[in-house]
Amino acid sequence: MARFEFYISDEERATVINYILSKGTKIIPDLLYETEEYEVLRDTIEFFKYLKDKNIGFF
Repeated sequence: MARFEFYISDEERATVINYILSKGTKIIPDLLYETEEYEVLRDTIEFFKYLKDKNIGFF
């Protein structure tokens, strides 16, 4: 899968994340999970917490 990076403001980012979540799409942090259970982000607050605390990608 191709990977690309670009910058958008936090306000634009929140708009995109809210739109994605409104369509029923799952946002999953790209972490090393020790079990088959994985975390699914529920809102922009969780999303921004991951951006602040960790340098990770998302599925």
